[in-house]
Amino acid sequence: MHGEPYMALRRRCMEEQGESWPDWRIWTELAWRMGFEEQFPWRSVEEASDWMLEPSGLNLKKLAEENPAGIFYAKRFTAKEYEAYGGFPTSSGKVEFYSEQLAEEKVPPLPTPVELRELEADSEYPLLLVSGYRIPFYTHSQLRDVKRLSERCSEPIAEIHPSTVRREGLENGGLAVIETRKDSIRIKVAAAERLKPDVVSIPHGWPGLNRLFGFEPSDPATGYAVFKGLPCRVRPV
Repeated sequence: MHGEPYMALRRRCMEEQGESWPDWRIWTELAWRMGFEEQFPWRSVEEASDWMLEPSGLNLKKLAEENPAGIFYAKRFTAKEYEAYGGFPTSSGKVEFYSEQLAEEKVPPLPTPVELRELEADSEYPLLLVSGYRIPFYTHSQLRDVKRLSERCSEPIAEIHPSTVRREGLENGGLAVIETRKDSIRIKVAAAERLKPDVVSIPHGWPGLNRLFGFEPSDPATGYAVFKGLPCRVRPV
């Protein structure tokens, strides 16, 4: 779980097929051939995993044999620990709404709205495009070649409020073109009451959808690209 010091071992379901390689071997072989064998010394995924687990005090043997259901490898921060520690484990000992560390890096130390031309809707691009809702049958862009899963959801679907579907001449279940200042795609549409009328929502992890957003860094602290609230327009195919 993200944000929790919890670790569990996912057991291998099958061996590599044909000439396929797991990710660790691809990166390690590439590093070796570039002359970085000293920095990539592992000869198996078990060796690499144990190296990554070492700071937590865990290893694959402990996870597989002693904690097959997973384990919290750090204590939860309780009220007693707060009192014993004399505060939170931050440089100030407090919950830091203002970050001294960010200020030292010349980054806004408080959440600060940033006005970007690319995020301003107008008469030409009046709707706001967001990306990120998950299809529960898949993990990111993986598992789309599993027939049993692809039969449940075989293509990405853009969700749009019913009033916007009607206003733009779209059909629920029909194809539409979504266009931003970056690019355009053709995608099936579904009417969704849960959205605001000015929002278009597309799912996470489908090939080709990210070209609507581009990859130029926009956030000064993380360099992250814009994947929420990008102006767009829609039209029927």
